[in-house]
Amino acid sequence: RREMVRRPSHDAGRLAARHFMERGFSHFAFYGDTEHQKWERERFAGFRDELAACGFQGHVRALATGG
Repeated sequence: RREMVRRPSHDAGRLAARHFMERGFSHFAFYGDTEHQKWERERFAGFRDELAACGFQGHVRALATGG
């Protein structure tokens, strides 16, 4: 049996992506300080992971907050 370590920020990103996919969105951007904040990078990773799991094959743009 394998144990999975849950990352709250990663899970939050996944939930956000699922929310948008379920509502029919097809263009995505992520607004956050992914350069300086670990939790923002984790959230962005979760967002991208969930979109990929839902079959999205496009590009997800990360927009910087300006740090």
